Amino acid sequence: METSTAGPSLAQAPKLYEQVADRIRGMILDRIYRPGDRLPSVRELSKQSGVSITTVLDAYRLLEDS
Repeated sequence: METSTAGPSLAQAPKLYEQVADRIRGMILDRIYRPGDRLPSVRELSKQSGVSITTVLDAYRLLEDS
């Protein structure tokens, strides 16, 4: 049986919505967004990040659940 060492498998790579959530979480931890600040709207973050609205919604849901 052959084993590839070309890099991490797709199963190990974070999903796009997880990457977006991690970026927002990092901005909160770095105090770019402070308590009481509004996060970007779904459409605004979608445009800024170059991802779909669904991806942003999933990212915000992940942040809400954590």
